[in-house]
Amino acid sequence: MSAPKTIGTACVIGAGVSGLTAIKHLLEYGMDV
Repeated sequence: MSAPKTIGTACVIGAGVSGLTAIKHLLEYGMDV
């Protein structure tokens, strides 16, 4: 726990990327179905 701020930031970035990827897949594939 020497750098909780860094770990928290990494988690936020990871969650953001995952969310954007999921939305992109929904827009590209979800609407085509």
